[in-house]
Amino acid sequence: MKLPLVAVLILLMSSCQRYVSVDTSSVDVFEEGGTVDLNVSAAGSWNVTTYADWISLSKESGFGDAVVTVTLDEWQNTSSDIRRTGSITFKAGNTSAKVVVRQMVYGIFVDPPVLNFEEGYMGYEKVTVKNQTDHDWTAERGADWIWDILPSTGGQGDRTVEINVDWWDSSGEDKETYVRFNTGDSYVDLKVTWKDMGFNDEPIH
Repeated sequence: MKLPLVAVLILLMSSCQRYVSVDTSSVDVFEEGGTVDLNVSAAGSWNVTTYADWISLSKESGFGDAVVTVTLDEWQNTSSDIRRTGSITFKAGNTSAKVVVRQMVYGIFVDPPVLNFEEGYMGYEKVTVKNQTDHDWTAERGADWIWDILPSTGGQGDRTVEINVDWWDSSGEDKETYVRFNTGDSYVDLKVTWKDMGFNDEPIH
């Protein structure tokens, strides 16, 4: 049976007006798991799915704004892995929103795990140090071309750290080092790379 033209237009308009968004694009939890609320903003109906068996959702669909509670199982980790990753995807009409879920074992972590610099860049790059231990941490540089680490010490919880490197080098070679965030009983290394861009002139003082 063919639908009347007016009904087809209404369906098309309804589909075009549907959208969905979430108040965060990532969730980080430690190995004990727990629950996290996601605030959904939407027009019209939407659905949500995950393919990770350690992630459970309080609802699979909804209409309009809503809160979806995400339950994350405790990670009984018997491997050498320190992190596992899953995702949650919301869909409404032609729009979608993805939330990346990362679960980490107890310890200290840094996100992102790699910083990439290029010759000539004089700014700072930021990382987040996540300290789940009972001890304060100290930052240790693996090479003297790591100039600034601000701050160079921190306590428990999340802390934003800014890192700056030497912007010029006469070697003409790419290089790599690390910044180690050390609590005494555990540590994590941030990989830092530096790409030579062929600036062979003497630096301006």
